Amino acid sequence: VYLTADTYKQLTIAKSRKIKDYSQIVQDAFAQVAREAADQKKSPEEVLAALFVVPEDGDSWLMPSSTSRSKSATPLTEARISFSTQQRAWIEEKMAVVNRTVTFSEFVARILDHHLLPSKRR
Repeated sequence: VYLTADTYKQLTIAKSRKIKDYSQIVQDAFAQVAREAADQKKSPEEVLAALFVVPEDGDSWLMPSSTSRSKSATPLTEARISFSTQQRAWIEEKMAVVNRTVTFSEFVARILDHHLLPSKRR
């Protein structure tokens, strides 16, 4: 998974403080989405999909930068996150909810951004 420098730093801090592996932190991120949904009286699917909404003020003719490649607009760091087959299948089911074409890496990166960087929360 390719992450921004800030997200990667927060991921490593969370790993050392909570003594969890990266996949457990991803689980925490999805649990946070579910809690936010309950707080907002929405479904978790709605909150998850909102993380991937393209801002209306964005120019539709400008190609978005990719968080799946190391040659994106911002430097990215690779976090090697191991998921079990069941975890990967579960995440892929959640990707279908978003109803956008995103890579597995971009999907997990966006969830971690939301979880680890409070300034990005809406």
